[in-house]
Amino acid sequence: MKEETLQRTFPKKTITNNNSKSKSKKGKGWRKDRQKYVGSIFDENDDTCNNDETKMKSKHQPNIAQEPIRHSLDEKEVEFTDPRKSIHSTMNSPVEEHEEADLDNMGFRAEIAEIPLGKAKQLQERLGKKLFDKAFFVEDSSSDLNRKSSHKSFARENPKRPREVSSKIPVSKFRNVFENEKLEKPAIDPRFDSRYGEFNDYIYHSNYSFLDEIRQREKKILMKELKNTREEGDVNRDRLKEALRKMKNQEKTQADVNRRKEVIREIRHENNERMCQGLPPIFKTRAQIRELIWRRKYDELKGGKKLEKYLRRKTKKQDKRSVLPMNQQ
Repeated sequence: MKEETLQRTFPKKTITNNNSKSKSKKGKGWRKDRQKYVGSIFDENDDTCNNDETKMKSKHQPNIAQEPIRHSLDEKEVEFTDPRKSIHSTMNSPVEEHEEADLDNMGFRAEIAEIPLGKAKQLQERLGKKLFDKAFFVEDSSSDLNRKSSHKSFARENPKRPREVSSKIPVSKFRNVFENEKLEKPAIDPRFDSRYGEFNDYIYHSNYSFLDEIRQREKKILMKELKNTREEGDVNRDRLKEALRKMKNQEKTQADVNRRKEVIREIRHENNERMCQGLPPIFKTRAQIRELIWRRKYDELKGGKKLEKYLRRKTKKQDKRSVLPMNQQ
């Protein structure tokens, strides 16, 4: 028998065709089934939907008509509630918390005061000494806050002991090593500071010559006040006399200093002229300088009674000097 040849009416199966068909079938079938299932659940016109489908429909689609009613009720409740009361009930201020804690501690103290000593000892052992002391010997909240805010000051028990300083606080550069030490910038006196140059007496007196005028005015004012106070035993009168005496003594000493300066200036001027002429300078001794100063003073006092007073005082001083060695013997 001749073998009958069968003709293929469909294409050959290949790996590519199999994969494409399987994918297309799976995708299309899953989408169609999903559309049917969703349509059966959410199709309101479908009469053939089951009870389970209606339940799922009610779950997925909440009743929209009831929502505005519920919101309106919530709004009414919010309107009737007092916001101050709600805030006050939910939140407590720190002051109230401290007050409540203080009241609790006071009540705890009162209870322990009524309990016998043995039971209080047992309670202390049960709670622990630290917790018991904290509850019983608690201090006021205000003092705790002040203690936290205030910096601890380390005082010396004895001034001869060293200062106690905390090791936890870093040492500042501008600290007081000694208690009486001053950290402020010290006052600078230009008279004794080399940075301001050498002191020139002539320039100083020429710049501050107005001080002499001020002293003369003050002297006149004191003399007027002294005339007004006639009583001898008055304390104010004695004070004015002492002030005038000091001012007169200062004027006398300043006049002596100026006289000495003028004599020395004249001696230097003469020596400079001699050196310009080619002659050697003449250096005078201290005794010679004192004699020249006395002659200048004698010439100034020659005009009136001042010379007589001056000579009288000088003779008294000389007599005292001559009498002193005899008394010592």
